[in-house]
Amino acid sequence: MFKCNLSPDEIEKCNWLAELKTAECAEGKMKHKRVGNRSKPDTFSNHLQGALGEQALAKFLGVEYGFTPYDRANYDVAGYEVRATRRFNGRLLTHNDDKPALYVLAIIEADNIIRLQGWRHLKELNTINHWDKSLPYPCYATAQTELWPMDMLPATALYLCAKTG
Repeated sequence: MFKCNLSPDEIEKCNWLAELKTAECAEGKMKHKRVGNRSKPDTFSNHLQGALGEQALAKFLGVEYGFTPYDRANYDVAGYEVRATRRFNGRLLTHNDDKPALYVLAIIEADNIIRLQGWRHLKELNTINHWDKSLPYPCYATAQTELWPMDMLPATALYLCAKTG
């Protein structure tokens, strides 16, 4: 587990990024997967939550984080995918159509305090033992206790490129 304190400038950047992502959704360039039974999952608050988690991972890794136009082939941060939640006991949620990658769970304790709880590879997450059909939108839900610690996070090729510039 790694607790990250975001600066006011980093939080402002996340708000700006969330506005850009919300605009992309409004233009039909991207769409979040269905989130529960909410009628409008592509809201500013969902994008802000994601941006805060991604900014925290970028800070942990020591890499730049910023806006890139939506492209399904892109990763969230340096070859990693981030799933963020405001639930202190939240699980890492994944789906059958997610890209093979290392997934990091970010718990948002406050807009400036993000806890990177741990990580796993998609192939370890998408197993029958993690399937939760009781969720409003059934998916794989991996408990925090089943995640690898952040200090064991392997380097991705994109991370190595970002660090060597």
